[in-house]
Amino acid sequence: MNKVDLTKEFGFGGDRFNSLGGVISMLMPLVFTVSGLIVAFYFVIGAFELITSQGEKGHIVSARSKIYHALIGLVLLIALFVVMQYLIPTLIGSKEGLIF
Repeated sequence: MNKVDLTKEFGFGGDRFNSLGGVISMLMPLVFTVSGLIVAFYFVIGAFELITSQGEKGHIVSARSKIYHALIGLVLLIALFVVMQYLIPTLIGSKEGLIF
């Protein structure tokens, strides 16, 4: 299988971005950071809504739902990190993780 050199094909890249895998590897930490911040923000919004609900049943249900969904998102994010950092490199025989 031929390796595609992005520098020749698209005129950008240099040493850091010489393949599609290199580009994806450079973007993964940013994607995980942004995703973690979104999950934390969604959790804080749910917590704030729960605090300010003043006992109204509809607001409490909505706030609990947001908190629950944020926790599910966090668990999925951690599971994806573990798979990409430890499981996939083990299966392909790499000594480095795909993210860090």
